[in-house]
Amino acid sequence: MTSNTGMNNSTELSWLAIWRQSSVFLLPLRDVLLIFIYSGLFLIIFLLLFKPFGLEASSFNDRLAVTTAVAIVNAAIGIGLYLGGQKALSLRSFSPAYYFKAEICYLLCLTLLVGGLIFMLQVVMGAVSPTWHNAFLFQCFAFSLAPMLVLGVRVLLNNRHLHRQLALHWAQSEQASGTKKQLITLIEVENQPPFVFDFNEWQYAKAQGNYVELYLLCANKPLTILLRLSLKSLLAALANQETCEHCHRSYAINLDKISQVSRYGQSYKVHFGQAFDAVPIARNRVKAFKVQASTFLAPGIRIP
Repeated sequence: MTSNTGMNNSTELSWLAIWRQSSVFLLPLRDVLLIFIYSGLFLIIFLLLFKPFGLEASSFNDRLAVTTAVAIVNAAIGIGLYLGGQKALSLRSFSPAYYFKAEICYLLCLTLLVGGLIFMLQVVMGAVSPTWHNAFLFQCFAFSLAPMLVLGVRVLLNNRHLHRQLALHWAQSEQASGTKKQLITLIEVENQPPFVFDFNEWQYAKAQGNYVELYLLCANKPLTILLRLSLKSLLAALANQETCEHCHRSYAINLDKISQVSRYGQSYKVHFGQAFDAVPIARNRVKAFKVQASTFLAPGIRIP
């Protein structure tokens, strides 16, 4: 459901509200993979340097093998739990706060499983004896590492939501100042506040599966907004905007914001300044792009 009118009055959120209204389950798989790549590298470095769990009695090659196995299984278990949790949560409409609670349970289960894995590997290698006392100590140490994983997830989520709130605040402040704006309201999920942005600040959008990334330029500050929305839904919301062009199956662009058009053989790319990546034009859409661009490109910008 989309419209181009209306404004959410409550655009200012506290850090606690941002924490509670964001969740790893609202991120695309690509971002979750990055989280586990970085957390896996952290686990490897931490276990090699500090040698907990009886690793000090092992050779470097054994420690490297154990830590690498732990990082790989940590990622496999974590991604599996993420996909399962996301599927379960999608079956019903839950509030954002419920997603946050589900994420805490998810991270606790992950550390529990990883701690048990390290314990079993050390038992197999003969580094520790298989007693309940040792198993309990391993789990306690694993839970002590959980805050690092939570912190990594929160840093990513807070950065994304900070960009979102900056865009909302900018759209609201510009509206209050009397400047004519073309506000677009997007409703992603039920029970969540809509996202409002000014079309005049929009540069382009990139599809990420069931998500879309909006690239905005607010007061010369580049912002990237991740929305739980398909590119098709975004294009439907922008149907009345003449300068919106679906130039590629994964991209939509604002023709009015193009700063340069480049050509490489039969391929074309459009540029939006140094703060943004170049966007490709699909070969089967080059003709339509040229027709639209001839009308809406800024003066002085040529198509090679």
